[in-house]
Order: sequence, then structure tokens, then C-alpha cells
Amino acid sequence: MRCIHMDLLYVQENVAGQVWLSLFS
Repeated sequence: MRCIHMDLLYVQENVAGQVWLSLFS
């Protein structure tokens, strides 16, 4: 069984990274 909490953290960090790139690119 996959850990959904870890998946949510991964998605949250991935989205945050994309926001930083869009702001400072």
C-alpha cells in the first residue's frame, strides 16, 4: 500500500518548485 501522505508532500514540493521557476525565470 502506498503512503498517500508522502505522495501529497511530493506533489506539494513539485508545485512549489514550478511556482518558484515561474516567478524567477
